[in-house]
Amino acid sequence: MTGATQGNSDTHSIIDAAMSLAAAEGWAELSMRRIAAEAGVPYGELCRLFRSKSAILAAFAAQIDHQLETACQVDAEEPARDRLFEVLMERFELLRPYRSGLAAIGYDLRMDATGLAALWKTAANSMGKVLKIAQVEPPMLTRSLQVQGLIAVYARVLSVFMKDESDDLAATMKALDKELAEAERWAKGMNDLFDRFGNLDALFRRFDSAAKSAHADVSSGAAQDQDNGTIIDGETSQAT
Repeated sequence: MTGATQGNSDTHSIIDAAMSLAAAEGWAELSMRRIAAEAGVPYGELCRLFRSKSAILAAFAAQIDHQLETACQVDAEEPARDRLFEVLMERFELLRPYRSGLAAIGYDLRMDATGLAALWKTAANSMGKVLKIAQVEPPMLTRSLQVQGLIAVYARVLSVFMKDESDDLAATMKALDKELAEAERWAKGMNDLFDRFGNLDALFRRFDSAAKSAHADVSSGAAQDQDNGTIIDGETSQAT
């Protein structure tokens, strides 16, 4: 087994061990040493691969995102909302085996500001991947806002998913459909708002040109004052 393959195997073992232990023992008090022992990986190797439990969670999310990209092929002719629905439901399906661990992690992170900040960053990366897989490309100026909005949608539906024991995740599908409908109206409003500005690139170029022109006028005026003398109390004082 090559070093690269071994490292990849260790990564999967660590992620699986962390999620299993979270479900069985909770997340807050779970130590990196405990995860290493459960994964059968030397503690030093675990620390080389992951600096913290938050890093393990980020790797878990990236693993799910990779599986999602492989499993989900959308029809670009379908409406964007339908594509997002398909991709997000597939993501919930992939999370089913880890639901108990996710519940424990979510509960223990409620009072952990640092952990929540790291989790939000991980969620932003994952929702960006969801948009890419769904072939939804928001305008550049609204992309960040729409990613944050999708995180909020995902978080609200996740709370339903965690309690949805039905085989077809009917409650989750209903909640997701409702949330995406609301998000679609919000996104359309944002796009319409930015469209009113017309060509924003051209607008910014005009602002930049005006600023440079103003700066040139100020510089020219300053140079002229130096040539003609300094104006003091309305009178010009020539240098002797």
